[in-house]
Amino acid sequence: MAKAEEKSLQGASDALGADADSGKGAGKGASDAGVSKGYVIALFAVVTLSSAMGNLSQTAVNAMLGSIDADFGVDAAVGQWLTTSYMLMLGITVPAVTFIAKRFTVRQHVLAAIAVFALGAACCFAAPSFPAMFAGRMLQAVAAGMLMPLMQNIAMMRFAVDKRATAMGVAGIAMGFAPNIGPTIGGAMVDAFGWRSFFLLLIGIMVLLGIVACIVVRREGAQDKTARL
Repeated sequence: MAKAEEKSLQGASDALGADADSGKGAGKGASDAGVSKGYVIALFAVVTLSSAMGNLSQTAVNAMLGSIDADFGVDAAVGQWLTTSYMLMLGITVPAVTFIAKRFTVRQHVLAAIAVFALGAACCFAAPSFPAMFAGRMLQAVAAGMLMPLMQNIAMMRFAVDKRATAMGVAGIAMGFAPNIGPTIGGAMVDAFGWRSFFLLLIGIMVLLGIVACIVVRREGAQDKTARL
């Protein structure tokens, strides 16, 4: 599953990069396209932090499954669907990002992903039953799948050539470090405040990121309205 997800992510990122290369020429950075470095850094920061929340929640829920299962009266085999189905939905969503990037502006893409993730976290926080919790997790997986290839694309296509390695290193925080600390954060919060507190925290963070995105992310160029999946 993890290998398939990684291949899908790489394929979507490559396709996004191919689209971004059209009409620009290889090796051009942000300055070549007339975009300020400050804007690129701000856009990258918003997308990276948003993506990090998706990766964080992917592993944090593992530490909370015992409490979640007990609250909803399901056994461990059923509760495990909250994590395995998250990975499955993530892998399904990633290949569709090429279509999203063609059909919608970057602003629409980012804001939609943040909104969907926040909605999923809200569903989990207020979930009265396991099916509602499951639906919330699927929404979060869709949002995370929308953000991960976009993050890589920004790192590789919008930064100057000599800054791309640094940008990819920062992106690695979202893809590597965040999942590693997820179980620690999830375990601490479930012991101190209950498992629903984690999703409340996610809602607050995503609302804040959404506000920042509304301020800093521009309405970039016309998109391909004829694009199809």
